[in-house]
Amino acid sequence: MTRWHYKRVVIDLHRSATDQAAIALAGELAAAMGLELLGRFIADPGLANLAGLPFAREFRPLEREWRKLDPERTTAELDIAAAAARRLFQRAAGGAAGRFELVRDEAADGFHPAEDIAVLRYAECLGESCALMLDEALRHAAAVLIVPGEPKPRRGPVIALAASAEDPALDVAAALAEAAGDRAMRFDLHGHAGPLPEGRLLVVSRHALADDTLLALATRRRVPVLVLQRQG
Repeated sequence: MTRWHYKRVVIDLHRSATDQAAIALAGELAAAMGLELLGRFIADPGLANLAGLPFAREFRPLEREWRKLDPERTTAELDIAAAAARRLFQRAAGGAAGRFELVRDEAADGFHPAEDIAVLRYAECLGESCALMLDEALRHAAAVLIVPGEPKPRRGPVIALAASAEDPALDVAAALAEAAGDRAMRFDLHGHAGPLPEGRLLVVSRHALADDTLLALATRRRVPVLVLQRQG
């Protein structure tokens, strides 16, 4: 079996807390690879800090008036949102070994150690910002799972988009296909004639294709794309 250098699949829930499909896909990947699934709820410290300023106000639609922000109430609302995200994460994670973490450190937002697989939900961003988010994630993570906004039902082969016979995407795709009880397929990026077939997951090494092409594959074909950061 392929020996992973990956340790965890990490999904930040401050943006994707209501996206059960993204959590489920992250859980399936973690279970197939034997990794820990970490759900991180990023509590925005800026909001709590803002509530402490004397001039900070919020509009209350029911009362139809502006009121001073209450730091204690703001903190309590963040705790309620984190508890709701935890429940959803636990329901959607499936059979993965999942762990939920509440992060209050602003510096931790978006940071993934080199052995993590980060999850990027395409619906979180638009246009060029998605490419920037992918680039930032790949600066800190060993791989990124791009999840389209409305993924298709998972079926078909795991497809490796390979640039060469030594491309690590081939081994990763083969192991994931075996875990899914399906087959792996190689698509030669430099010599394959014909359209890309349908599959449950695309696996590709970064720089084999441009970042905007990787994002387009995920959103247009509505399948997740696992982007591997080249080691070395």
